[in-house]
Amino acid sequence: MSRMDAAGFATYAREQIRAADVILARHREMVGVCSCGRLLPCSAAASVARRRRHFVDRLAQVEAPTVLGTARVGGPIDGEIVPTSRGQPYRYGR
Repeated sequence: MSRMDAAGFATYAREQIRAADVILARHREMVGVCSCGRLLPCSAAASVARRRRHFVDRLAQVEAPTVLGTARVGGPIDGEIVPTSRGQPYRYGR
């Protein structure tokens, strides 16, 4: 079995979400029972809903933008408190 890249997984996850939506549409709440005949809460609908939520969460992780932190190059900013070689704090620039 080969590994999926992010685009392939996103496509697969969307298909799984669509399939879950179709299945969940068949499980409607009626008076005291699910439309499939099971007592409420319907275990089949709950299982499909959990699976759908799994793929929605993973898809959100794949499609989330990557935010890179910033790094400062150079010395301390004026007024920044920095430790000295003796471990004592020193306010830079003052």
